[in-house]
Amino acid sequence: VLDQLLFDTIRCNQMTSKTVHVLPLVCDSVRTLDSSDSITPTRNRVRFVITGLVEKERKDYEFVVSSLSQASDILPSIELVLLGSASGGYGRHILELVEPLKQQGLSVISFDRFVEDEEFESIMREASCIIGPVRSHTKTQMFDEVYGQTKLSGTVCDMVQYMLPAIVPRDLDMPSDLKGSYLKYANDQEFIKAIRLILDPEKCDELRQAAICNSGKYTLEKVCEAFDLPNL
Repeated sequence: VLDQLLFDTIRCNQMTSKTVHVLPLVCDSVRTLDSSDSITPTRNRVRFVITGLVEKERKDYEFVVSSLSQASDILPSIELVLLGSASGGYGRHILELVEPLKQQGLSVISFDRFVEDEEFESIMREASCIIGPVRSHTKTQMFDEVYGQTKLSGTVCDMVQYMLPAIVPRDLDMPSDLKGSYLKYANDQEFIKAIRLILDPEKCDELRQAAICNSGKYTLEKVCEAFDLPNL
């Protein structure tokens, strides 16, 4: 499994008789900071990214749109990127919902196709924060899944890989190694409060530095050290 939380869930609930090992995420590299250099991208708008296919079963996009509609004053400061194909019926529905917000100043980038790795990387490099409106409880054809317990959320993977802070639901279990680099919300007011914090350059820099520090725990060297493995 890819996370200690999944390991603990499997062990505590005796979900298998097999031996379970934790093979943690690995970050390719860690960005080094010049103390005099701000790490907030120099942009007219702050880029928020929701990664993954625009699917109803995995993420609550309606919540994001509804919450943003209650904060029209900040919409001209935001660029929202739906970084995954929105070509399905649900994706088209979400694009229809955001149309009025675009009229109020919100910038929206979406795709009707698979996003290639190079383009994905380029967009993430200019991002300030990941929005992860994950539906913690989801179902497969076989059984119920709980993100953070029986399944690892892609939001967590992206936080580690791209050294970015995130805004996530309060009921989503997060790895302890990422503490300090995410904000949680239980309702639309808390969600908008988190958005406003990211819009504050000083607060955004603090969260980005925490995210970079946390990703440093996932370098290959650190992973080998934690699991007493030879340095590969």
